[in-house]
Amino acid sequence: ISQGICRAQENAKLFTSELNVKFDAFDLKKLERAAGILQDADRLLQEANNQYTALTDLEKKERLSSPYTAALKKLFETSETYKTGYNLAFSVFYEKNKNFWQKMNRIKHRASGMEKARYYEGSALKSQNRALIRHQQVTESDRYEYSLEILTDAIEYDKLAVRDQGRSLQICTDYPVEYNYGWEDDK
Repeated sequence: ISQGICRAQENAKLFTSELNVKFDAFDLKKLERAAGILQDADRLLQEANNQYTALTDLEKKERLSSPYTAALKKLFETSETYKTGYNLAFSVFYEKNKNFWQKMNRIKHRASGMEKARYYEGSALKSQNRALIRHQQVTESDRYEYSLEILTDAIEYDKLAVRDQGRSLQICTDYPVEYNYGWEDDK
């Protein structure tokens, strides 16, 4: 069992590398599953790009051939896979944060100095909403290059959402002490 937990912690580091938060086995399993989903998405993206680069210039220009449509559908599938993986990781951090704030409300405690955690939490939700919109836009396009560009944006927003939700969790976990974390782009 401890080897399984160690493997889960290794895969979970994709999301927790800048954090010093302990996760239970259930959360580690979710983070490991999210990392696996993202590996599948990377593979799907490579397949979609390979299908697209195999097309002739005429097929790329006319966008009507079945290989073009297949590459575009593969890109749509890739977008959904990335969204699923990042949303799973986001949900782990989100639930832990939610539990912290509920506990503070139950004991009627107002945590002073927690503005930074609230800032990161708000930033994470904004990034997640932007990512969801961009993922939707990927599937609404009929141009591969444009969809790929939008997908790249969506992935960046996904990463920011998970990172900022994790930072908020780190601050909540360390409460009542606030450290100078030294994170890149720390506010």
